[in-house]
Amino acid sequence: MKICTYCDASNDDGASVCSNCGAREFEHVCENCETRFQSGYCPNCGVKAGEKPRVCPNCGEKSFGVYCPDCGQRLVPQARSFAETPVQDNPVRSTPSIVGMVVLTVLFPFVGVWVLLMDDRYGRSLKLFALIYCAVCTAALFLQRSWAAGLFCFAPIAGYGLKIAIGRIRNTGK
Repeated sequence: MKICTYCDASNDDGASVCSNCGAREFEHVCENCETRFQSGYCPNCGVKAGEKPRVCPNCGEKSFGVYCPDCGQRLVPQARSFAETPVQDNPVRSTPSIVGMVVLTVLFPFVGVWVLLMDDRYGRSLKLFALIYCAVCTAALFLQRSWAAGLFCFAPIAGYGLKIAIGRIRNTGK
């Protein structure tokens, strides 16, 4: 439970705004020892803010410990009901997914690498940079045992090698 620091009104643990006065500053009330505190854990007993007591499956005793103080049975955390799940007023943006990060850091640069390697308008220094970039990415992925991604990164090197080989074969046939 949370207590508003301005009007002392009781609020649910999931509240971000006081239901009485609209303030956004709260103190937590420990469900174990009823101590008021502002940090994430009770300074007296160490219970996490908003934590509910565990219920003994044998005798029904509630406790914040791992074992029941009455019968010694191991306690399981009390499941939250759907109604107790906190609702956020301002949804927090989620962090970018790993797939998005891979697309931005690996896929887009490799499209550019293919363009640099296959277009004859670009000079040797840019082509060398593209080849080194591919080689470093391939080595890093192989060291992490990410074989499929490593082969994907190696593809521009192999493709450019085939382009050079085909060009030399054509030149020797003339």
